[in-house]
Amino acid sequence: MEPNRNSGFADARQLEDIKFMQWISDAAVKREEAIKASERALAARGLRQSGARFMAEVNIVFAAIEDIVEKAVAYRQELAAKVPALVEPSNLRPFKDKLDQYIDGGVNAFRQRSTLQPRGAAGPALMREAERRAYSAKARLNNRLAAMPLEARLGMHEMDEPRVTNLHISNSTIANLNLGNVIGDLNSSIEQLGTAGHNDLGEKFGKMTEAIAASADLDDSTRKEVLEHLAVVSTEAAKPVDKRRMGPLKTSLEAIKSGVAVGTQLLTLWQGVEHALKGAGII
Repeated sequence: MEPNRNSGFADARQLEDIKFMQWISDAAVKREEAIKASERALAARGLRQSGARFMAEVNIVFAAIEDIVEKAVAYRQELAAKVPALVEPSNLRPFKDKLDQYIDGGVNAFRQRSTLQPRGAAGPALMREAERRAYSAKARLNNRLAAMPLEARLGMHEMDEPRVTNLHISNSTIANLNLGNVIGDLNSSIEQLGTAGHNDLGEKFGKMTEAIAASADLDDSTRKEVLEHLAVVSTEAAKPVDKRRMGPLKTSLEAIKSGVAVGTQLLTLWQGVEHALKGAGII
């Protein structure tokens, strides 16, 4: 007898709503921390009320929004392996409407705070950037959701294999850093995290590594130091709990946070790594 495709639908939707609100709550704390760190860094350069400060805030807010939308879509796909009805077009429409409204909330927040934005051409430019980010986020969401019913019919949601994140760092990017085994250690620990079921954490370590290697905000000495600390964190995270060295882990966590504070994008990515570490129960 064919299984009931709607079995567990209400429970799955309730669980999805709980997760969504949890992500929003966690992101709000991280977002404010990132905004304050960016403001301090720009204030030190005399740019506290500049367009750069507000543009950084737009980037921080929408990076957080895009991360939550991505988590929501991935979670819907994960739940669909148990409850296929979740990815039927009629059930994806309200899901899309909810995420569209959440994305629009980012634009509306900046529109309501327009009196705090810089005067002149910078203010409208910030709104245009917020609207552009929202449009891009919605376009990506539409594409992801359009693919879901097709993926379900092909059985892709049920046959997902553990993903291994490969780092894409060119030799020219790191040739002068003398990193030794650092990249190898990162690749190895990321693969171990994927095997252990921590795919999201492994992917975030990969993205963080690539962003640090390519960042123009860091000089070579700082870049090397931060990557070395990142290798320590990923290596310890991949170990069993009873073999994990919490002292070096905590030291490297603080060193990374301090090292990437100068770059808005790096800081946002690092906060995503911290969130994933907490979600996995590592810190």
